Amino acid sequence: MQLVKQEYVKGEGGSLTLVADTGEDLWHVYNLVAAGDQLRAATIRKVTRETSTGSQESQRMRLTLTVEVVDVEYDPEGGMMRVRGKNRTETPHVRLGSFHTLELELNRKFTLTKALWDEVDVQVDVHPLHATSAFHDAKRFFYFHRVWGLPITRDEPISIQDISDWCSTR
Repeated sequence: MQLVKQEYVKGEGGSLTLVADTGEDLWHVYNLVAAGDQLRAATIRKVTRETSTGSQESQRMRLTLTVEVVDVEYDPEGGMMRVRGKNRTETPHVRLGSFHTLELELNRKFTLTKALWDEVDVQVDVHPLHATSAFHDAKRFFYFHRVWGLPITRDEPISIQDISDWCSTR
């Protein structure tokens, strides 16, 4: 998972802009998104308009919409996540408050905004951001040291953030 922008403080509101690289990344996002959150992403919308002759013409347009999340579905086989919600972005093509479904796919940027980033949200978020092979090696190292009671050269418990800090120095 790629972290593009982080603008939140734990225990307060804010947003996180991400790009999911794998299906596992989308699974983490699925577990992070909740009803009432706002999600901003690019989408394709069929727009119908009336021509000067009175006939209707439709075309597909690429728009960037922000929806207030109502429902979330994850499709592991299709490698996508569907987020249904009310439109919160006023555009000439989509009415404010109308329902729309955003499809989050791999390698596409999106922004998740929450009114409150609690401890659980932050923990779900930190893991996939540092999912490199060095991270997994470090996680296994610390896990086995804890499980088997092997000494680690520090007294306090080791957190996910400690592991990610260790990975960033490699």
